[in-house]
Amino acid sequence: MKYSKNIFCLVIFLRTCLGSNIFERRNVQIKQPFTENILLRKLKILNRLICFTQCIECNQCHYVLFNSSICHFSSSFIFEKINSKKINLINYWPIENGETKDLVASKDLYESVNVTFTQDRFGNNNSALSFHYGYIRAPKGIYFQNEFTVLAWIKLKEYVLWQKFFDFGNGKAISNVVVSLSNDYSNRNSFHIFNLTEYRISTINELVLDEWVHLGFVLENGKMSIFKNGSRDAFIDTGEQYPVDIVDREHCYFGKSNWDNSNAVFDCDDIKFFDRALTETEIQNENIYGNH
Repeated sequence: MKYSKNIFCLVIFLRTCLGSNIFERRNVQIKQPFTENILLRKLKILNRLICFTQCIECNQCHYVLFNSSICHFSSSFIFEKINSKKINLINYWPIENGETKDLVASKDLYESVNVTFTQDRFGNNNSALSFHYGYIRAPKGIYFQNEFTVLAWIKLKEYVLWQKFFDFGNGKAISNVVVSLSNDYSNRNSFHIFNLTEYRISTINELVLDEWVHLGFVLENGKMSIFKNGSRDAFIDTGEQYPVDIVDREHCYFGKSNWDNSNAVFDCDDIKFFDRALTETEIQNENIYGNH
């Protein structure tokens, strides 16, 4: 979850000491200056993750405001602590401070080619990935169940034939789950599942270049959906109750294809994998608030 510097922000996972706890933002804001009865501590910290860690280690701390270089702790109940398992979040790559860590399952991204860090949609440096005909790998693993949701912020930079946001599979047309950002010559966004048969859904319109957009890809009861900025943009019923293989996938890429397609040209941020189908309202909340 990311916000501009004057907005309340906190999603923190600390598996080492709190077992993947998160703090979920509620629709309450406290304006500065803070009153003495709720302010616990004020620290000058440039790294938000260090600021959040300090709050976790303080039992009385219930929320954090990061404003420029000042870290404020308060005892108010603005954020409710929730275990990530309760919201079925299984992977989260926030892309923060030049790192590609998975804060839930420790499946950190690695082996990047032509990928750099860039500004996110709020202008924070080193807080998004920029692919220039490049890719980065995710470790092998089981990423998809009979239902799932994938969310991310994407800024497409060029229309490249069949460029992939991600392709997780075991080779060409072997248990692949794929999202193409510009598929055929129509440059439309598409979502594919390969399980002996190919199941495919495409949007009507292409993505606008150089514009941040929140995308969602959902499988539920054999039905595939694509969401754009919180609204359902495409839908298909595959006719199969379980169209996806629940297997370890060895070849897992962001920006690269298991086919002989060109690598991708786009920026991305805040990548989340859930092992359930989020509702349209939940996806809208993720788009607006960064949580549901």
